[in-house]
Amino acid sequence: MKKTLLIGIAMAFSLMSHAQKVEYEQAQSRVLEPLQEVLVRPMAAEMKMLSTELKAYAPSWQFKEKKLNELTVYDLENAKANAVFHAAISDGADIILAATFYVRNHIDEKGKPSDYGVDVIVRGYPAKYVNWHQLGDPKYGTDEKWVSNLVEAQRVRALKGESEAKALSNQTKTK
Repeated sequence: MKKTLLIGIAMAFSLMSHAQKVEYEQAQSRVLEPLQEVLVRPMAAEMKMLSTELKAYAPSWQFKEKKLNELTVYDLENAKANAVFHAAISDGADIILAATFYVRNHIDEKGKPSDYGVDVIVRGYPAKYVNWHQLGDPKYGTDEKWVSNLVEAQRVRALKGESEAKALSNQTKTK
């Protein structure tokens, strides 16, 4: 009995030592969703381009363990979001303006296409947010001009039947 128990424990330890180590990484942005009874004064910021020249970032290998025929459109959208996040981090930027994406199957070290994963190449202009201020601050008198244009465009889209625009338009009418 003891011998069987020891063999079982030894097998369990050997299986645990062969378990794969998995790395996990996630990028996410947050959306401010205030309660209906709370008035939140909007903030505005300017964007300062860190480079006026279009920059192409190195390919970012995504979904290394997933076969190409298993990838979904949702996977590709996540791969692009993750690649632009890494591109911004690499330049110390907050955002990549006018980002464009080139997605292809992964090219291995020998220059051959792989059946696993995709390479995402991001091109764009790195930028940082600067001059954060509350909307309506007298130092930034032009805020109301561009914000009123955005609100009016939102109202027009709501009248055309776009569901997201309708939801926002209904909230602004009740206030």
